[in-house]
Amino acid sequence: MNLRRYCVVLAFAAFVVAGGSEALATLQQQRDQIAVNVLVNVTPAPVGYNGAGPRIALGMTMRARGSAIFDAFQTSDQTPIRIGGRTHLAFQTAQSALRVQAMVSPNPNATLLYYNNPQVVINQQAGTTASYSCAYTITVDKTISPAWNLYDGLSNDFSGMSFPGKDLANNTYLQGAHPNPTATPFIVYPDNNNNWYKRASATTAATYCIDLTLTIPSSVPGGAYSTNAVYTIYF
Repeated sequence: MNLRRYCVVLAFAAFVVAGGSEALATLQQQRDQIAVNVLVNVTPAPVGYNGAGPRIALGMTMRARGSAIFDAFQTSDQTPIRIGGRTHLAFQTAQSALRVQAMVSPNPNATLLYYNNPQVVINQQAGTTASYSCAYTITVDKTISPAWNLYDGLSNDFSGMSFPGKDLANNTYLQGAHPNPTATPFIVYPDNNNNWYKRASATTAATYCIDLTLTIPSSVPGGAYSTNAVYTIYF
């Protein structure tokens, strides 16, 4: 190899190393992750149902920064799901719901990412669509560089193809601002190639209000169904 060609090879190698270092420097790490449980109590659609449905009953248990009380509903089939290094409970179909209390360990990064309501309880009839204004809020409390990215999605479907998680849509907007014109269906983590949805990016603290719109197919049997709306912050 002549000297000129050797120098070109060395220069290319140096560029690759430098470029790789720059790419690594821009990679963001997961800093915090929280989940809001969404419990849907479905009333079967009656014969000849006309499409009007009941509204919501919201459980407004508040969570202080640094701690959490998860006011859950135990069903007949409860499966732990491991997502992002944490375990969440996925509630499967049940014919009745038994109220229980579960303690969640304090979150050391709670001042980065937290909610005002750990669980949303929806009572709705099959075959209906209903909307629930500001069912919960998500706050990102980070005010310095670098910019943060907020991802969201559902941990699982409500009940497979018969009641998919995409039947739950969200209208996520800054608290105090006007809602978006339309709501968008949640992505479901295992149905989306194990990827969350990039919801927002900023360099300042922000609180988001989440309006929920739920469509329940008329074929869904009565019972309790649940999923987790998971929020993850990277920077």
